[in-house]
Order: sequence, then C-alpha cells, then structure tokens
Amino acid sequence: MNDTQTSIRVHPRLSGLFKDAESRHFKDEELETILMERPDLKPLAETSQIIRGKDVAIISRVVKEVFSQYEYDKNHDFASAKCPRDVRYVVTYACSAMMAEDLKWFDDKLLTWLKTILQAFEFPARKQGTGNTLFNDQILEDKLKALPQKTQSIYHCYYRLRQEMQKEIGDVHYSRIEPYLTASLNVLTEEY
Repeated sequence: MNDTQTSIRVHPRLSGLFKDAESRHFKDEELETILMERPDLKPLAETSQIIRGKDVAIISRVVKEVFSQYEYDKNHDFASAKCPRDVRYVVTYACSAMMAEDLKWFDDKLLTWLKTILQAFEFPARKQGTGNTLFNDQILEDKLKALPQKTQSIYHCYYRLRQEMQKEIGDVHYSRIEPYLTASLNVLTEEY
C-alpha cells in the first residue's frame, strides 16, 4: 500500500468484517466478501487460505525446535500454551494485513504492542551445544551471536517461521506474506 491509497480495512462494507476477523484467520465467506469489492486480491485470498490450512503444523514444528534449544518451560508459566498462541496471532494478523495490503496497520495494531510485552520478559539463554549441528544455519548462528540474549529466542522463532512457511506454502504464496513475516522478525527483535 502506498501513502495515497486508503486501506480496504476502512472500506464501509468491509471494515466490520476486518474488525470481526482480528486474531483469527478469515473464513472463506469473508474472503469472498472481500473479493466482491476487490477481485484483484484473489491471489492474496488464495495465499490466506493456504496459510490457514497449514499454520498450526508449521508453528508447532517451529515452537518445538525453539523449546528444544531454550528452556522456556523452566522459566515461564504456561509457556507451551502461550508461545504457539502468540506466534499464531502474528500469523493471523499478518494474513489480515496482507489482505488489506496494510503493513503499517500490522505494525501499529500488533507488532509494537507485542514487542512491548516481549521486552518485559527475560528469555532463557540457548542451551549449550545446540547451535553447532551438522546442518546448522550459519546465517542464523551469526545473527544469534550478535543479538542480546533477551531477543535470541524470539529471532530464532520468527526466522525459522519464515523458512518453514516458505517450504510449506511455496515461493509464490510465500512472496505475498513474506513482507509481513519479515516485519514480525525485525520489529519483535529490535531494540526498544
């Protein structure tokens, strides 16, 4: 969305629909309503549907990996329930922002708020010896070394979320959601 466009999320016939769908994926009938007003968004609606069908499994794999390397359960109450929930919020809000082509709304509505909450916690250090595996990702390893401990696991999670999302939904669909997932990675780990 450029500065001269008005977000479709404020469209008179769609604003209520966007509001009702906050924190969850759009239903098929809601996507159809959006497409009646904006048929040009059909590719984004298809991407949204594909993500809706795969995000729980993707998030589960990513969170399992992160929890295997950072001792969240020993440091935070209900971490195994809260972390997947929060990552799923990010994915669903990212899909909504993608449908509205409104990255600024995504940042204002969710990312800045979530960053503030995350910054209030002390996150566990990575377990010794978990980063030097045969198939390690040197880009990830170098970035983690450069980050303060409090943001390492957050970065790890959203970095891997992007990778797993691309692998599962394919390059074409991933190219549509990528700016929103990258914004998540960047905003949630930036200094406050």
